[in-house]
Amino acid sequence: MEENINIAEILKNKPNGTKLYADAFGELSIEDIYTEDKEDKDELGITLSSKDGDKLLFYNDGKY
Repeated sequence: MEENINIAEILKNKPNGTKLYADAFGELSIEDIYTEDKEDKDELGITLSSKDGDKLLFYNDGKY
């Protein structure tokens, strides 16, 4: 049985700049989190920045 996990909901109260780590990208920090509370519901996801300054958008389920 597969459970859907909403990473954006888990992280929504974390401040911008919170440090995270992903095997594929290394150290990341939170730039913005789009949850259902925001106006544009088509842009649900998590924007993270790498230590090199690259912006990465992840879906709510954590997929890149």
